[in-house]
Amino acid sequence: MALLARRYPEALEAASAGNAEHYAAALADGGYYTASEASYAAGLERWRAHFEDGAPPPVADSCIEIARAGVLHTLARASQD
Repeated sequence: MALLARRYPEALEAASAGNAEHYAAALADGGYYTASEASYAAGLERWRAHFEDGAPPPVADSCIEIARAGVLHTLARASQD
């Protein structure tokens, strides 16, 4: 939490408000992500929905999807260089 408060205060404010979309955008603006903002935002939204439903989040599925998106994003950026 100290890291968020120090380096990503806008993200912390968005998280406190329950706004996954703005949380993801604030982290992206701060250079936090290695994959696309959309990939992280979708994963955050799934986590939020699971917590609201009281169901455990699909950890393995989310991790695999984020890793896959990160690799694809990196490859796409490399092909543009």
